[in-house]
Amino acid sequence: MLLLALVAVVVFIWGMSLQARVRKLQSQLRPIASVELYAKTAQRTADSTLAKAREEAEQIISDATTDANRIKEQGELDLDAAREEAATITDYARKESSQLRNRIDTLRAEAKTAKNELELLNEGLRLKADDAHLLEVGYYEPVYGFEDLPRYQQAIEKIKEAQKAMLRIAGESQDKTAAAYATTAISYNNSDTEGKKLLKKVLQLMLRAFNGECDAFIARVNYRNVTTMQKRIQSSFDQINKIASIWGCQLNEDYLTNRLQELNLVYEYAELQEKIKEEQAWLREQEREEEKARRDAEKAIRDADRRQREASEREAVIAKAVEEMRRTIETASSNQKAQYQKQLEALEQQLADTSRDLADALEQGKRAQSLAQQTKAGYVYILSNIGSFGDSVYKIGMTRREDPEERRKELGDASVPFPFDKHAYIWTEDAPTLERALHQHFSEQRLNLENNRKEFFKISIEEIQAEIERIKEKLGIRAAIRWTQLAEAKDFRLSEAKRKHLEGGEVDT
Repeated sequence: MLLLALVAVVVFIWGMSLQARVRKLQSQLRPIASVELYAKTAQRTADSTLAKAREEAEQIISDATTDANRIKEQGELDLDAAREEAATITDYARKESSQLRNRIDTLRAEAKTAKNELELLNEGLRLKADDAHLLEVGYYEPVYGFEDLPRYQQAIEKIKEAQKAMLRIAGESQDKTAAAYATTAISYNNSDTEGKKLLKKVLQLMLRAFNGECDAFIARVNYRNVTTMQKRIQSSFDQINKIASIWGCQLNEDYLTNRLQELNLVYEYAELQEKIKEEQAWLREQEREEEKARRDAEKAIRDADRRQREASEREAVIAKAVEEMRRTIETASSNQKAQYQKQLEALEQQLADTSRDLADALEQGKRAQSLAQQTKAGYVYILSNIGSFGDSVYKIGMTRREDPEERRKELGDASVPFPFDKHAYIWTEDAPTLERALHQHFSEQRLNLENNRKEFFKISIEEIQAEIERIKEKLGIRAAIRWTQLAEAKDFRLSEAKRKHLEGGEVDT
């Protein structure tokens, strides 16, 4: 029963809950109870919303149109402003570009000037280098080439007169014939006269500096630095003109040429003086050689006369002894004749030897007389000195001495480490002509191309031999020539052998 009551209670509660839900649903469905009414209501709602949307769209379009017009108007104003600003910027850029181009041109000009100044400074520094630089000997081609000192003296005096004439001209008046001149007038302290005085002082300082340096360079010129001194004068000229350019002053190019000519003249004058001294020394040596040759010839004549007398006396004594021995043989017994015959043969041999000695003495006397009477007669000698000068170097000289060996030994004195070797002594009645012909033929093979009195040549002995054979008949060389092809060079070869021995560390025991 209790269970039934409980079930009934539950069913009642459920039924009540279901009725409540039904009532709520009925309440919700009451507005659309009628479909037509619902549709009409929905249509009205949609029409209202669409109208509202149209109003909002029209308002948005109107606002957008207004904004677009406003933006367009503002854009046109901004475009005009931008155009004006662009024109302003373009003008400014053009002005800046022009200024930059001008600045670039100025900088380039300054750079070029600085480069020129640097080159001048470098040239000055280079020319101010120590004596090691002066040893860089350059070839100097003679400009004047006068053959006597008076002509150089006259040319130097003429140059000096031209300098004085240019120095007397007032360069401050812009006279371009002056040694130094102003290119433009200036005013100083608002006075043209004071400006002229200032220019005069500047020009004086320029000339004093330039002439001082030129005088120093000219005084020091020699064969080692002549080209360097020319460059120093040019460098001094350029640097002084550079410094004085701010005053509108410059040295005259003609004055520079004048000072360079003076340098050349002074150098060539000094060189000619030196050559004349060498020539005089050579002539004195030749005079001493000729005097010695004369004394040698006189001594040879005396020796030849003595030999002739002695040979004649011996010949007479031996001839007499031969005659006596022949008479003795005629009267001697047969046993003694064989012994006397041997003695006679010995005497006859002595007589023949004495006759040859007499002939040699007579020939010696004739040669001595020829040396004494003919100043051109003598020997042309061909010598070498391998140890001192190397292979294929030969001295071709001449001596009038009776014995050319004296000259060979004299040449090998303390001035060279080894004695000279003989290759040939050529006797001729005109030794100077033969010597001169050989010197001229081999002139390009001289070791010393500046001094023709140095008689050393880089040639072969075969070349000398062939040339002498070619001109022998022409010069009347009748005596036979005995040639020595290979130089003995004894001292040199022994020295080389000993040097190798010492370098090898070998010790004699």
